[in-house]
Amino acid sequence: MTTTAAHWVPARADVGFAAAYLLLGTVLHLAGMGGAGLNALRADVPAALWAVVVGLGCLGVVYRSTRLYFMLTLTGAALLATVLLGGSVFSLFFIFELIFCAALFGTRRLARIALLIAVLLTLAAVVVSWVVSAQWRVALIFGLQAVLVFLVPLSWAGNIRKEKELAVSERERADAARENARRATELAELDLKMAVGEERSRMARDLHDVIAGHLSAIALQSEAATSRADDSLNRKVLEQVRTDSVTALEQMRSMIDLLHQDVVPEPVLDHMAGGTAQLDTLAESARLSGSEVTVEGGATAGLPFLVDSTIYRIVQEALTNSTRHAPGQPVDVRVSVIDGMAEVEIVNRLSPVAQRSSTMSGQRRDGHGLRNMRLRTEQLGGGFLAAEEDDRWRVAASLPLNARTGVAP
Repeated sequence: MTTTAAHWVPARADVGFAAAYLLLGTVLHLAGMGGAGLNALRADVPAALWAVVVGLGCLGVVYRSTRLYFMLTLTGAALLATVLLGGSVFSLFFIFELIFCAALFGTRRLARIALLIAVLLTLAAVVVSWVVSAQWRVALIFGLQAVLVFLVPLSWAGNIRKEKELAVSERERADAARENARRATELAELDLKMAVGEERSRMARDLHDVIAGHLSAIALQSEAATSRADDSLNRKVLEQVRTDSVTALEQMRSMIDLLHQDVVPEPVLDHMAGGTAQLDTLAESARLSGSEVTVEGGATAGLPFLVDSTIYRIVQEALTNSTRHAPGQPVDVRVSVIDGMAEVEIVNRLSPVAQRSSTMSGQRRDGHGLRNMRLRTEQLGGGFLAAEEDDRWRVAASLPLNARTGVAP
């Protein structure tokens, strides 16, 4: 069945209404009340013609809710025919249906037109009956009949239409509420995924900063020890390796214990990484790897823990990179506090091999360490720089001392 054909399939309720009108009108006609108080059925009108007119009118009623304008046209024509043939109880049925359906199933404009027509017909019935009979009682009776025929179906249809519109409005409100609930659920799931992703990234950064520095130092120091014949120096290297490994194990164990807790305070993992008070220890570890390290400023008292631990991590990662990419080259570490800003700078000379390598800068920029240093600096509202300058590699960070980092401006 095509879509066009489907539109012509009547509703069962409409078929029932049409059958009821046809049955009731036929019964009234057989009972001698077919004139419905109007003129008696004209004897010269063939019964077959009446059957055709009534059948067409009832056929229009079959499509009262599905094809409204078709129904108004067909049933309206049947109403006009019944009036011309002398009037019938079907005339009243068709008038009721035309006004009722126009007000219930039609547009708001059509409903207003139906209201206007019903009021005009009611007034016309009263005026005509008064003019013809010159009796107010007759005019009153015709006026009451007109109200029943014209205005009652209009009022009835209006009430049903309001209830239907209210039901539609409630259904739309319920659908909107379900849609809002669905969107809220999706947003909550998205927020959860983002929170999980951020937490995983934070844990990865903490793991890298807390553990990777020690492991990198151990690897570099072990390599240095195997390439030297100085037993005394190798002993110091092995002692430092043991110290770094024990520290790494303790911090790893502490991290695991923290991850088993329901709530992990944000500052705890930062404190585990150390602060500027341990910069000399970092420098000594780098020296044992074969690099000359100089620290200026060193421990800075009174720094908020976020700034203090961030400086430590930047220095730790920078020293690790310098001993890996430029082994044996001098490294200068400077820490200072100037005009409400904590400044840290690590500068090392590039090895001849590194200077000749065209990919070294790209490799450094792509590392997790530089990315973590930049991210942590920017999270505190600071600025970060890591770049090659002539024959040197320079890492610098400026961290503000304000309410965001724990110190009032």
